[in-house]
Amino acid sequence: MFAFRRNSTTLLPVWALIALLVSTTAQATKMAVPGEQRQPVDLVIALDVSGSMSGLIDSAKQRLWDVVNELARANPQPDLRMAILTYGNPSYGEASGYVRIDMPFTRDLDAVNRTLFSFGTDGGDEYVSRVVHRSVTGLAWNESPDALKILFVAGNEEANQDPHISVEIASQLATNKGIVVNTIYCGNEDDNIVAGWREFSAMTNGMFASINQNASAVANIATPMDDELVRLNGAMVKSGVCR
Repeated sequence: MFAFRRNSTTLLPVWALIALLVSTTAQATKMAVPGEQRQPVDLVIALDVSGSMSGLIDSAKQRLWDVVNELARANPQPDLRMAILTYGNPSYGEASGYVRIDMPFTRDLDAVNRTLFSFGTDGGDEYVSRVVHRSVTGLAWNESPDALKILFVAGNEEANQDPHISVEIASQLATNKGIVVNTIYCGNEDDNIVAGWREFSAMTNGMFASINQNASAVANIATPMDDELVRLNGAMVKSGVCR
């Protein structure tokens, strides 16, 4: 189960995030002038591949791919480009902050799938703000003011442990480029370090989720779209699509 929490008693299933992304994309596309290019969407995945992610990385990869797969099927269909970075592998070198761009922006989702599911784990330092910084500065993001720019960063260590680049600096760079950073903590939602992941996403008006050893995920979302998500949830339950 992959769900989002609005408060202590209400849970929304995985499609809540997907619905939000697809709805945003569809609304932007419908506002475009007929005959013009499709709504550009840049989606980046930054995944922790350190040794501590063993047992969690497969769940993280699958949940991230669920989002990609559904967003690619949005109607109207966006002009979707994707990029992948990994971090936390010592072979990447200290100079890089143990960060690597594994795939620059591409529209080849088959290649994205092969790359994403090929990763294993190894020991290393996980610098969340460094991989966000590298994502913002090292990729050729769409410069159009109409482009949707979305970054997902997933990991299981403290979000603010980078000795050189702070969470505040990384989030400000993302905000300056119009990039929304969504954080996924791979661990127990009650862990002490979760607060840092929540704060990181909040700095760019992004969303937070957590994935535990049983591949469940819970996120705390407080957005203007909450009422619409609840309406969609009720409609899907009533129609039998979601139970």
